Amino acid sequence: MGTNYYHRYNICSECKRYDERHIGKNSMGWQFSFRGYNNDPEEERSPDRHIHSWEHWKEVLKEGKIFDEYRQEISLDDFVALVERSRGKKNHYDYVMNSVENGRSFLQDMWKDIEGWDFSVTEFC
Repeated sequence: MGTNYYHRYNICSECKRYDERHIGKNSMGWQFSFRGYNNDPEEERSPDRHIHSWEHWKEVLKEGKIFDEYRQEISLDDFVALVERSRGKKNHYDYVMNSVENGRSFLQDMWKDIEGWDFSVTEFC
């Protein structure tokens, strides 16, 4: 069982409209899996269209708000603690690399940042 987390940004103070993007998923027994972002035209209004590391996510998340898939807001400090508690658990990138025949073909849109956190530019839930 896991929980997805989302970043809301460009929040209008008057109408409360916002843009939203997937941060990633926290799954029991696994290291937090991040959604990475490249230069995507659909992310034109995003405060930062390139997100390739956990350190970068922490900077981006200072603006806007964080919500889980149940629409419950979580503070940046609590979210950072949640992610950091998963450090050292099983990693999806390593699992795919080591467990799937021809796993490298599945890794074309995945990477690990310098700290070993796994990222994917494809949608997942």
